Amino acid sequence: MREVYNKAPGEILKEVRFEKIAQLLKEDIHAISYSIARDCGFRNDDSMRKFLSTNYGYTYKTLKDQLINGNLDIGGNWLDKI
Repeated sequence: MREVYNKAPGEILKEVRFEKIAQLLKEDIHAISYSIARDCGFRNDDSMRKFLSTNYGYTYKTLKDQLINGNLDIGGNWLDKI
């Protein structure tokens, strides 16, 4: 994968998960974090929250607010390819 996309598979997985979280939040802004976490392959919402803060510097609420206000554009690069 590195040769094709110039990224490690783990990095691609992180980006796919982030896009999926954002996509699900956009589709249902009132969805509970636990259901989004499970739909994105996390064990629970705490794991997802740690993933967001560690890799992207977002809290769940901050990400949700950014999406509501239209301040965050998730290109959907990976989800379109799968």
